[in-house]
Amino acid sequence: MRRVVYTLAIVFLAKYALFGVWVVLAFTMLMLIFGVMEHQWKDSLINSQNITNEIITYMVCIFLLLFNNFVSTEMRHTLGYILIGLISIFLVYNGVIMLRKVTKLIQLLIKRWVLHHRYICLVQQVKKAQRKT
Repeated sequence: MRRVVYTLAIVFLAKYALFGVWVVLAFTMLMLIFGVMEHQWKDSLINSQNITNEIITYMVCIFLLLFNNFVSTEMRHTLGYILIGLISIFLVYNGVIMLRKVTKLIQLLIKRWVLHHRYICLVQQVKKAQRKT
């Protein structure tokens, strides 16, 4: 639902950019409140990632509000670089979380494969022992 609202705000509120940012800001705040109160996922790491993502999205929306004629041109350039840095940190953070989850899943797959291989070897040894007797 949120992505639909974001898409509608981008497409249909292009002429009214400030209002579109306020709409996105309101929905981001609602999702942040929902995420903090509900803890949607079983994994606490994913819950903290979701809350962090909502906070960063909220901060990006606040920065977007400043790109109107509220501040000087030099300040907009500075805010632009800060925004680029914030989004870069956002991407790195999410990349690290994904790598951590993938690493855990790969470890589980390797353990499963090793246990399965041991089980097969054990079954073969039992069959050999039964043939000898």
